[in-house]
Amino acid sequence: PLDVPDMALLVKQLQALLGLCETFPMAALSVRGEGLNCILQPHVLGLDGPGGSRELKVEPLLPLGDLESFVLHTTPIDDATYLDWCKNLKGKRVAEQPISAGGGPTSWRAARVVGFMMQHKYPVHTLRYENDNSEAQLLLHLRRVVVLRSKDEEEADAEAGDQPKAETSHLLAVGSRVQARFEDGSWCRATVEKDNGDGTCTIRWENGTMTDTIKGPDDLRPLPGKPVCQRVQVMRNSVTTAGVTIWEHASGAQDVIDQEGCFLACLPRGSVVPEARHARESPGRPMPFEIRNLAMPERSGPPGVPSLERMFSAVDRNYRPRDFQYKNPARKIGGPEGELLQAPDEQDDSPSKLSLEQEVRSGTPAPRLRVHFFTLSPAEEAAANEAQSRKQEAGGSQASSPTRGEGSPTARDSEPPSPAPPASAAASQVNSPAPASPPEGPSSPPSPPKASGGQLVPPSSTVLQALLRLEPGGRAELPERLRLRYEVHIAEEGGLGAATQEKPEVAQHHPEAAATTEAACSGGAAAPVLVLLKQLRRMWQDVTVGTSAADEVRWENPRLNRKLKNLLAQPLLTAAVAAPSWVLALPLAYPFLFHRSVREQLLRCTAFGTSHAILWLQRQWIEERYGDRLRRVEGQLEGRMDLTEHIVSDTRVFIGPARSDFVTLPSRDDLLGNAERVVELTHASKAMLEVKFADEGGFGDGVTQSFYTAVASELSAKDLAGSMPLCGPFGLWAEHLPESVVEHRGRIFLHSHRGLFPRPCIPGSPESESVCQRFRFLGRLMAKALRDGFVVPLPLCDYFFAAVLGEDLSLGALPGPGDGLSGEFVGASALFAAELRERTGGLEGEDLVKARREAAERPGWGQDFLGLTQGESKDWSFDQYCKTCCITFCETGLGGTELCEGGSNRAVDID
Repeated sequence: PLDVPDMALLVKQLQALLGLCETFPMAALSVRGEGLNCILQPHVLGLDGPGGSRELKVEPLLPLGDLESFVLHTTPIDDATYLDWCKNLKGKRVAEQPISAGGGPTSWRAARVVGFMMQHKYPVHTLRYENDNSEAQLLLHLRRVVVLRSKDEEEADAEAGDQPKAETSHLLAVGSRVQARFEDGSWCRATVEKDNGDGTCTIRWENGTMTDTIKGPDDLRPLPGKPVCQRVQVMRNSVTTAGVTIWEHASGAQDVIDQEGCFLACLPRGSVVPEARHARESPGRPMPFEIRNLAMPERSGPPGVPSLERMFSAVDRNYRPRDFQYKNPARKIGGPEGELLQAPDEQDDSPSKLSLEQEVRSGTPAPRLRVHFFTLSPAEEAAANEAQSRKQEAGGSQASSPTRGEGSPTARDSEPPSPAPPASAAASQVNSPAPASPPEGPSSPPSPPKASGGQLVPPSSTVLQALLRLEPGGRAELPERLRLRYEVHIAEEGGLGAATQEKPEVAQHHPEAAATTEAACSGGAAAPVLVLLKQLRRMWQDVTVGTSAADEVRWENPRLNRKLKNLLAQPLLTAAVAAPSWVLALPLAYPFLFHRSVREQLLRCTAFGTSHAILWLQRQWIEERYGDRLRRVEGQLEGRMDLTEHIVSDTRVFIGPARSDFVTLPSRDDLLGNAERVVELTHASKAMLEVKFADEGGFGDGVTQSFYTAVASELSAKDLAGSMPLCGPFGLWAEHLPESVVEHRGRIFLHSHRGLFPRPCIPGSPESESVCQRFRFLGRLMAKALRDGFVVPLPLCDYFFAAVLGEDLSLGALPGPGDGLSGEFVGASALFAAELRERTGGLEGEDLVKARREAAERPGWGQDFLGLTQGESKDWSFDQYCKTCCITFCETGLGGTELCEGGSNRAVDID
């Protein structure tokens, strides 16, 4: 065996050898902008699909899920199998709900499909809702739909047959500019002046003609229009919604698909506000959109490239406060203006809701269109770049060629131009036959094809993760031109339960670095060095525990720490979690190699999602650039206000204020109950938690910290009303001895020497389920506090954290003498058993039985293992102590939860 000096010398040499290994490469990415600016700087991304190519401006951290939403919102559909399903859906009864990316799942609504039409190559269904008989035109591939089982489909088909023509109904709106058929059969421009109420309207000819002014729907048709792609805000029935304009009529009216998949036909120009005009008239006010990606240039300027932005669930980048520390309340709970702070298990149990939920569970999920993205092979990328260069060269010569204006006769009276070519998967790629009826959907949905040269990009990736190349030399490079290939395919829902859950924002590895922890750390020349260091670390802890030599060896590796710091100093790589695989794997497997501050920095950047990584980086950059100046103006109101306003306007360090869930609690009474409701309502939210008490005047971080502190105190208080007062509230903790409590401000709190440790429960028992529910609440509470930068001062035992991490607990985890917990006998007898096993390791048969009996009858067991110094029990043997005290296999030896089946009736002896 190695002695302490030899071990220290060996560790030093291994650390030097580890620093020279090339297994842990660096990665440096050339970025645009300074500071946090590089996170928001857009890149031009080319999308190649079956219907053609297009270019977008995308931010590097844009999730591919948002890119998929953009493609589905702005791409005409021509998949024959899906369109046949859409046509056969007419007359069926369905339940539908919007696919919300923000809050939780919305309620299902039952409706009858009473119409179907193709609008600009988009499948639009007309639904009539059962609860209020209202109608809506929807694009069902943008919503979640379940086909319900119906017993009166023939009656529904007859009802759907009376559906009026939706294509021309909007032409009767007063003020609409249309083409009308004159009595000689020619088509001329006119304006609708009056709706006569009998299916006809009165028009005014633009050329001044006063005859033949009464027209029906068959005599009217829309003016020639053009396909567009711009983000807008729409005002309808005093409600503002956001969406995408896909078609602009010559009259100025626009067809809009809103963010929830509703088709809004021929909206007047005055009710549609483009994003550019919204930014001029409402500076600083957000324009909410579920996929915040479409930017509209000035109408007088040339057509712009659609721009896709990354929205951060914990950062409000649309609002510019005066103070960088301000939190923008995204949700209010409690108080007169907030949501009800009701119990989480309160649900709508009305018969109608239960009946619809049961129908949804037994219904058939509709097929959905999904977009698969592929990287390009080197040959495909070279061909695409060459084609793009030719297109740009040809564009210069075509820019000067004249175009026909709207006022020309041909443009005035011609048919509307065809929309942009569809970019969905071709019908020939789907081999399954069209379904006979919609409930079954496509009989065998095709599996996603594999790209000829590139690879399928995981849908959880960002644009940066999909296209970043980690070179062996340590450089992280993006291609000169970002380009992805996409295909649209039919995919059935995998299950309604999974579909209705909010998709968490989780940091992901780069696809090329998606190795497991062991695989990422075990390859290369460093593998044996790492294994040996880990073994030496365990040996060192066993040998030097409780001695002054424990701190003589420096386990942190300086070179690895410098490498990790340099990688974490690059905001774009850090926020995207696009660094080499060892950055995440090595600190998890060998944490002793890294300094605590570096591991904490890594935790902040990778553990809580991209949004909170942005918040943490924002705080770090503000401190680095303005920390000294902020401390100098402390106490100077005017100077601090000027400085904070300057910080907010500095895009190098500030992206936006944090979002918050602002909770108002009535008082500190029933604090644990209210805390459980708060955590249940907000545990899935990415926004920071702010707490205020209605009967107190303060608010802010100090009050929120006091909330966490008060909850921790309640969890460690003596439960005076419970059956086990020394086990804390809900019987969570191992039972304390009467002397292991402290009194503070008239209340009694558990205060053992080793801290709080869970009380054992029988798995599957009602008590176990209740305790697990409380620990789930505790875990969520601590996770929110850690993420938001607060502390829950609960005195937990070190072995508790080891158990949470799944580590094997040693005998020292059992309560022993001096710990202040009931059941000291359990820990003492475990140490006695370990010592006895060591002494009798080489004995067998009669010799082993005799040695055990002698050890059990040896006097002084109470003094040697229980630490007793007074009374006759200190001289008792193990056998005498067990028989006298009636020790059984229970939690404390004398009572409590049985440690095995029938433990309370099974006496403890030396065997």
